[in-house]
Amino acid sequence: MLHTTAQNTSKPDLTTTSAIAYLLKNAATVDEAVKLLQDIDTHSDIGAAHHYAMTDATGKSVVVEYVDNQMIVTETKAVTNHYLCQEKLNAGLQEGDNRYTKLCGLSDEAQGVMDTKQFTDAVCSVSQLPWGDNFVGGTQLTMVMNLTNPSVTYYNRRNFAKPFSFKIGE
Repeated sequence: MLHTTAQNTSKPDLTTTSAIAYLLKNAATVDEAVKLLQDIDTHSDIGAAHHYAMTDATGKSVVVEYVDNQMIVTETKAVTNHYLCQEKLNAGLQEGDNRYTKLCGLSDEAQGVMDTKQFTDAVCSVSQLPWGDNFVGGTQLTMVMNLTNPSVTYYNRRNFAKPFSFKIGE
């Protein structure tokens, strides 16, 4: 069963994708983004559980997840498609799925510093193959950020040969 986020307090409401735009426009740091999320009710517009993976120029990196409509922040250097918070640790993790462990291991081998190509190769090596027809499941979206020269590269549906890149601030 998929869990969705549908907070219901007196705070202003935003959907998942609207919240992303809101954070990008109004937060310069992870701490600022977390504070902004604490001040809104989020609602999943994808029909499934979601999380926000955030990193700032200082290297601070967190994942924000929602359990029973409560926001939980976990410090981490990587995320895959399962919960990382202690409240639901590894919920949704399929048997034999060691992508998170492998990605963290590759980061540790590089002493936490990779250039864009190294990181893209690492992420590609742990991306999840689709199952079924019409690309059901699998890794849908991959994002690689460069914190030294602020930029982001997106890969859609494991198409690592066809990136979409832009510099932050453009």
